Amino acid sequence: MVSHILTHQTKTIEFAYVFSQIGQSNGFDTIANFRGDFIGKVPEKVLPLKTKVFELVEEKMTEMIFSPDRGPSIPNLHPISFFEEQRIFYWNPGHLPDSRR
Repeated sequence: MVSHILTHQTKTIEFAYVFSQIGQSNGFDTIANFRGDFIGKVPEKVLPLKTKVFELVEEKMTEMIFSPDRGPSIPNLHPISFFEEQRIFYWNPGHLPDSRR
């Protein structure tokens, strides 16, 4: 979606950094996966920032997870499905293994 906007709906923005985060729990363990990447026409001199941004995000996410006074967070992922135009759409976040075993 962002890629389409960059190539078709703007003439002033050439690239963007897109970040997403997913939290998942099995009731005992919780994981938080995050991903960030540049899209569009990224100048060579900007590319080294990807590693630095990832390091900063990892540091801040770790601080947030271990902070005793962390604020509210989004709900954990759960399977979803719906029926639209004679088709069934579904997504399952998968099983998070129990680390106690």
